[in-house]
Amino acid sequence: MEIPVFSSQQIVSELLEKYRDAFPDIRLFRHFEEIVNAMRMSDKRGIAHLNSLSVDV
Repeated sequence: MEIPVFSSQQIVSELLEKYRDAFPDIRLFRHFEEIVNAMRMSDKRGIAHLNSLSVDV
């Protein structure tokens, strides 16, 4: 069992911030950030699996 992603590390957030303009809604950007973090930490890369690692806080 993998540990869910609650938030990103500061360095990842700073790197992803340059893509902020591509997402008109902040919720979409947060989802993008969660998916990138899940990809970084997970051995599996399926979208359904990555979504299951995100925790809505």
